[in-house]
Amino acid sequence: MSTGKLQASHPAYQGVSEPAWLAGMRKEALQAFEQVGFPGPRTEAWKYSNPKHIAAVDWALATSEAVNIDGFRLPHADLELVFVNGHFSQELSRGETPEAHTLQSAIQSGAAQGQLAQFTSESSEAFSALNLAFVQDGAWIRVEGEDHNLGVVHVLHVVNGDADNAAQIRNRIQLGRHATAQVVESYVGLSTGSLTNAVTEIDLEAGSELVHCLWQRGPSGTKVGRVHIRQHRDSAYDGHSFWLGGGWVRNDIEVELKEPGAACSLNGLYLLDDSQHLDNHTLIDHQAPHCVSRELYKGVLSGKSTGVYNGMVKVQQIAQKTDSEQANHNLLLSDTADINTKPELEIYADDVKCAHGTTVGQLDAEALMYMRMRGIPKSEAVHMLTQAFADELLGELEDEALREVMENQVTNRLVQLRDGHR
Repeated sequence: MSTGKLQASHPAYQGVSEPAWLAGMRKEALQAFEQVGFPGPRTEAWKYSNPKHIAAVDWALATSEAVNIDGFRLPHADLELVFVNGHFSQELSRGETPEAHTLQSAIQSGAAQGQLAQFTSESSEAFSALNLAFVQDGAWIRVEGEDHNLGVVHVLHVVNGDADNAAQIRNRIQLGRHATAQVVESYVGLSTGSLTNAVTEIDLEAGSELVHCLWQRGPSGTKVGRVHIRQHRDSAYDGHSFWLGGGWVRNDIEVELKEPGAACSLNGLYLLDDSQHLDNHTLIDHQAPHCVSRELYKGVLSGKSTGVYNGMVKVQQIAQKTDSEQANHNLLLSDTADINTKPELEIYADDVKCAHGTTVGQLDAEALMYMRMRGIPKSEAVHMLTQAFADELLGELEDEALREVMENQVTNRLVQLRDGHR
């Protein structure tokens, strides 16, 4: 892929004034991207998700356009930050939106200097380097302490408009000592030929707690996302991913448990049909003793959809008394749906409690027969069984209003999968 159109459309390469540190960082990131290039079919981590269709396009940065987002809002959000094609929209945003909540305002105030490239493990990853080279905007959220509460924050990214347009989004969430926050980060793809390349960086200081919901919806588009979480002593990360849309999606989540007492949970639900493709890669790195991790991903696949799950839990030698569980369960509603699943453990400590497992199967034939014998139509029986399969993850949402929204979204999506299963 050539970066010519990206460079031509970006202010940094049109002589528009930017801080010297940012311009330098962009160029270094671009050089890193050009050095590593896109992953190919021989790259193990991308074995089942060759991004050749992305590499074949000469992308241009998307420009802001008018869009109706009424159907994508989160009604009970206290603060709603809306970005259209990678650009912040003050007009569409709701609640108190001080400048510190956007990346561009953080750059202008100097608050972003030294932090954009702080996650050095990303420097050799192609899409993260590409993101840093051409980043447009994103949410920039900092909660200082337990007395500073933003309420429920909804960060809504909508991508629409012409094909071959790319939105480069970078979000940052920082919680100070003993701070708490709930952030819903949602992505809506409305353009079949568009690319959303998003990076979210999360820092959790000692004793802080974050509830973080990732939500993919919209009928189309290509999305590559990376979430990187660093946790310090006694912090808690409660992550929920709902993948209910998109055409071709790759999502990476990396958690570093850096100090004792840190705990994280990753819950994921993906509902795929037609020719959708979703690749979930997760890494939980236990770098300190007495840390806890829980991971449960579930998928329902229909049509000719393909899913990938690769979950890695690493337990470093110093991480004694680690407690970790990981599971991935999948239902295939059609003979043409496909799932590639690989939960992994790497353990270098000797005093740990770790478990992992995976299942792939179809709906229980006996249960279907039992329900049909009692007069329940087959399509309704399929819906009831898949709904029960998904309910476990919905039940993990403690926020009642958010759980109700997600229950409705998941139910509607399962009806679509049911109708396609007939």
